[in-house]
Amino acid sequence: MKRWTQNERVLLLALIQQGLKPKEIAERMDGRTTSSVFNQIYGSKAAHVHYQGMKHKRDYIKAVRNVPADKMPVNAPAPAPAQDKQTTLGITGTAAITSAVFSIATFILVLGALLA
Repeated sequence: MKRWTQNERVLLLALIQQGLKPKEIAERMDGRTTSSVFNQIYGSKAAHVHYQGMKHKRDYIKAVRNVPADKMPVNAPAPAPAQDKQTTLGITGTAAITSAVFSIATFILVLGALLA
């Protein structure tokens, strides 16, 4: 098994930044198979976070590839920037906060009833 060099890791991140999938990345890296690229992406936290962050680019590229050339707009819009995951709660975060608020309110009501 050939170890990944620092230069290969930097190249991997650069290719991920372009919105490429593991198979496309492996084709551009000498001596690396799709499987080894896949394992490096999902085995390295930094590479995996970067890969997940570039999902919007992969989706955009996929959409553009499926459009016939004669239907392609001349000035295609740039893909939307990735949402900052630290500021977006999502439905699970909202549900957790709501649950905590109602639990505290229930505790206060029960405590008030016991003290009355």
